[in-house]
Amino acid sequence: MSTCTAPRVRGQHTFTIKDYTFNKGLGVGQFIRSKTFSVGGFVWSIRYYPDGINKKNEQYISLSLELMSKNAHMRALYAFRLKTTSVLVSQWSCVEEPKIFIPESTRKCVSSKERFVERRYLEASPFLESDHLVIECSIIILKDPLVSETGTTSEIVLPPSELSKDFEKLLELKQGVDVTFSVKDNFLPMEGYDDNEKKEIVHHLLRAADRYSIERLKLACESFLCMNLDVETVTATLALADQHGCNNLKDACLKYIASPDKMEKVMASEQYDGLKRKFPNLLVDILEGVCKFRKI
Repeated sequence: MSTCTAPRVRGQHTFTIKDYTFNKGLGVGQFIRSKTFSVGGFVWSIRYYPDGINKKNEQYISLSLELMSKNAHMRALYAFRLKTTSVLVSQWSCVEEPKIFIPESTRKCVSSKERFVERRYLEASPFLESDHLVIECSIIILKDPLVSETGTTSEIVLPPSELSKDFEKLLELKQGVDVTFSVKDNFLPMEGYDDNEKKEIVHHLLRAADRYSIERLKLACESFLCMNLDVETVTATLALADQHGCNNLKDACLKYIASPDKMEKVMASEQYDGLKRKFPNLLVDILEGVCKFRKI
């Protein structure tokens, strides 16, 4: 069995527009360019169109990402959002599939969000703070695919039990015990708990296993959570996997969210709103996951 993966390079740039009001009236199709910045060894800039990129979109603010490097050819995903000096951020405005950037082509060296935000909504929003507009751009460069040999299964395989060594590590740490293990025939004594309570218990166990380097327990928790994903808990599980370096579990969460019959429900949930506020960096991972898993 072999696996094809697309190596990725990520980067971000923040472009602050001061004196927003004075920049209105610049003219349709006229733009202000950010300073250049580097992502993945390539030079980029952001174009800000205060009066829209064309006549059809003159009631909107338009944004473009421009590849400034010469003799370059690549595919990239990108997204724009607004932010304030506080923790408030808007939703990402994302491209739905990778864009091809070719600097030799006037049209293909620039990719645009023509209707990024309508001006009347922006001017009534909290994102126009002290007449300043802060735009954040996130870029993911997709490099040439790599094909490598893999095992015959993608399941999480548990290593042999090393319980005695694990407890020896706890003794060597010489720290007070704040975790109690109950060993039964089953993975966990779950009788009397509903499904969400079981997952919450496993979340706590995974954190403890990661803290005390009990690898087999950590993998067992990952395996359990991979097989029990649902709309209500997948975002919390995704954040947990990202925090504790559980790559298999993180991929399983992203694949679940990318499912056409699940994505709309996940994004409409209160849990997803919480993820956007607390872990905005994961929104780029979700975008990347949609592009990756919907093509498998």
